[in-house]
This record gives sequence, C-alpha cells and structure tokens, in this order.
Amino acid sequence: MLQQVIKYFITILLFIMKKFFLLAFVAINLNMTAQSVWTMDKAHSKMTFTVTHLAMSEVDGVFKDFDFKITSSKEDFSDAVFEATADLKTLTQTTA
Repeated sequence: MLQQVIKYFITILLFIMKKFFLLAFVAINLNMTAQSVWTMDKAHSKMTFTVTHLAMSEVDGVFKDFDFKITSSKEDFSDAVFEATADLKTLTQTTA
C-alpha cells in the first residue's frame, strides 16, 4: 500500500515537473524571439507631401487614411521593418 502511494506521488511529481519545464522552455523561446511592434498615434499623426512644379508653384498633398508600423526584434533596430500604407482615394491636394 505504501509503495503504491509513493509510486503515485512520484508519478504526479514527474508530471508536474514535465509541465513546468515545458512551460519554462516555451517562455524562454518566446522571450528570445519576441518582436516589438510600434504603431502610430492616429490622433497626432499626418501624412503629407509637397511637390514643386516647374520651380514656380508648389502642390501640397494630404492623405486622410493611412497607417504606419515598425517591427523589430533587436533593441538597436538593425532588423527593423517599416511599413507605410495610404489609401489613394483619401488624397486631397492644395496649391500654395
């Protein structure tokens, strides 16, 4: 009877240890491969451009719907990926 209890206890202990080491391994791998993603603050951002035409006039353009994202897994941004998108249907222009 005592041997069965000890065997049962060891089985449960091994099961818990396996789960703990599996979770620890997953957590370490997630930490090593974690990527940081930065997105823009739409309330405080704008996407504009200016084109000079024949060195006489300037045309300003503004995109109303756009998005910007930076993804990097290194602290020094040496592997950073920059993504910018703009909906051409929301482009407005003015002549200065």
